[in-house]
Amino acid sequence: MVKKTRQKLINDGVRKECGICHQLKTYDKFSKRQGRLRSICEECRKDLYLTKNLKKKLKIISENYNAECFNCKKKITILPAFEFHHQDPKSKSYSWKTLRVKSYKDTLCLLKKDNVIVLCKNCHILIESVSYNIFKPLILLPTLFLHTPDELKDKINSFLNSNHYITNMLDKHKNYKSKAKYQIKKWIKKRYIIEQFFDSKCIGCEEITIQNSLPSLGFHHISPSKKKFVIKWDKISKLSIKKIIDLLKIEKCICLCSNCHSILHSKHYIRNVDDIFGDKYKSSINLVKFEYNRLITNIQDFDFTKKFNNSLIREII
Repeated sequence: MVKKTRQKLINDGVRKECGICHQLKTYDKFSKRQGRLRSICEECRKDLYLTKNLKKKLKIISENYNAECFNCKKKITILPAFEFHHQDPKSKSYSWKTLRVKSYKDTLCLLKKDNVIVLCKNCHILIESVSYNIFKPLILLPTLFLHTPDELKDKINSFLNSNHYITNMLDKHKNYKSKAKYQIKKWIKKRYIIEQFFDSKCIGCEEITIQNSLPSLGFHHISPSKKKFVIKWDKISKLSIKKIIDLLKIEKCICLCSNCHSILHSKHYIRNVDDIFGDKYKSSINLVKFEYNRLITNIQDFDFTKKFNNSLIREII
């Protein structure tokens, strides 16, 4: 029997060969263990770590949660967009960030103890958007943008004065009404921008719309490597509509739902999908690739310049 020997890797004193990607990299690309350089580079170590976590997440959701979102029934092919939701926030004792380093058995035990359900990001955001769900009848009013800014302000006041929840909250918090107005105006701005410039929907999947999940719609840089400004709605919603539009133009941002946004940013997931799903879940691999290619195609086909140049901008609130 021939004794197994360690793989011989090039090390010229300045650069070292990674045991996985086999590229020659400078020493600073490797971390140390017990004072010695590791055999694989940090990039490959990160890939291994992320793959292991996604495999574990896949196994937990497939074997215990029907491999789908509890709410919308979206399938496991959007794995990076799946999250664990605590039905009772008070029962939350662990987050996935903490659980992913534990064994499969211990992780599952703690998830069951916390009574979690699996939701996709879109459904999770919608459930947790408390202010939106309270003010939704006004925010999605079909005739909302037929009103002048002054008429719209009157409409908001009228809605708040007739809302029992607002009345009850005013008894507890003196400034709640002004805070409610501020939240409503933010949602109305968001609806207006997505309606006017992005056909009221996610450009990626074309399934999530203003009507079925406005909170889960956000903005994504077409060229993330060239972005100069982080587009977070909570931050930019304080600006006027014109300034928000100008910012989206400059940064070249399109509208995506949280699920699509999550998939786009999970480069590791797409790159290693065959390894993550393996033979056991092989039937899902082609569907993952098909959905990803459709997402990329829809983004590439969106005529950004035409849409922004031909749309009228007005301050509605």
